[in-house]
Amino acid sequence: MASKNNPLKLNKLQLRTLALAQVLARQDGLAQRDEGTGEITLLELPHPHGDHVHIGPFVVSSRDVSGF
Repeated sequence: MASKNNPLKLNKLQLRTLALAQVLARQDGLAQRDEGTGEITLLELPHPHGDHVHIGPFVVSSRDVSGF
């Protein structure tokens, strides 16, 4: 499998954090979009419980959300 392009030269933690932020930005009630600028503001972050966090339809290990 060919590696994917990483034009921003982000490290693994930054890539993982970006991907999770993008999922959060699509969730109703967790993000707010400014229609004028297109800017998205995350209103809250999910709280880990036990060894995992629920992000939208996904269950993510707490250690994988350490970038938040």
